[in-house]
Amino acid sequence: MTERETVVPRILIAECMQEISSFNPLPSQYENFRIEEGEAMLAQRGLNTAIGGALAVFAARGVEVVPAISARAGSAGLLSAPGWARLRAQFIAAVERCAEGVDGVYLSLHGAMGADGNLDPEGTLLEATRGIVGSRTPIVISLDLHGIASRRMMRVIDGFALSWPYPPIDFADTGERAARFLLRLRSGAPSPAIVRVVISALVRRDDLITKTGCYGDLLLGCRRLEAEGKVLAAGIMIGNPFTDVPELCSQELLASAAPDEACTLALSLSLSLSRHGSGRCAIAFTGSMRLLTMRSYRRRRWAGPSCSRTLRMRPHRVRRGI
Repeated sequence: MTERETVVPRILIAECMQEISSFNPLPSQYENFRIEEGEAMLAQRGLNTAIGGALAVFAARGVEVVPAISARAGSAGLLSAPGWARLRAQFIAAVERCAEGVDGVYLSLHGAMGADGNLDPEGTLLEATRGIVGSRTPIVISLDLHGIASRRMMRVIDGFALSWPYPPIDFADTGERAARFLLRLRSGAPSPAIVRVVISALVRRDDLITKTGCYGDLLLGCRRLEAEGKVLAAGIMIGNPFTDVPELCSQELLASAAPDEACTLALSLSLSLSRHGSGRCAIAFTGSMRLLTMRSYRRRRWAGPSCSRTLRMRPHRVRRGI
């Protein structure tokens, strides 16, 4: 056993969860959030929440949990500018207060949050957290499949876990997978490459149901890749058309120590969805699919996007342009 493994790891946990509708005329406010700080977050133990699932894994592994802040609100309109300013300041202050000496960070996020004046508040919180804990501390996030993983978010994380089924029922499982990912990084494994395939499509109606709809095959493929150990994490984000932000789309995320192989696997899975572009699925393609690979290196030296390709979409046929 290495010296690194004999020291009890200290993991900071934090949460910010809200799904907004840009078309709701009533803005949401700070008062709509249920705020828990410090030890109050531990009340989620045993609950079917992402934090509850992560806490179970950390307890089983003997991890010292450093709870910072949890902010949760129901679906609502765009968060008001004053509400966002207050929430942002409180969240960052809580992370700063708890960050000293931590070995890793787990953030439970939704991904479909939006505020007046900031359409990627989760990206802002992640960038602030990275600035606080430094470049060598791994950060792993969990996201809802209705979220939008933005480029800002992807640039500052080391790993992720996505909720799988819709309707969603696996909140605790998502937190468990995120916690296991983080502990793997904490054991000394290098940060993987994260492959993000942006699919210019939105699926609606019954095809959203992952057990029977268009996303079902893609979801099963992602789960199979994880189960077989071909990737460290995989998932599909089906987007939320009511969260009207610039990066709204469907997308697939894979994390792997072998980026070239991950690119091939990601494209193979995503192209299976494109074959439904005409036919039984309610898909609206806007004409292209982009593959963005972001490589991360040990000790957090980012090279930025290393690969950008465009796949021109036609029904049942795909032509690649580099």
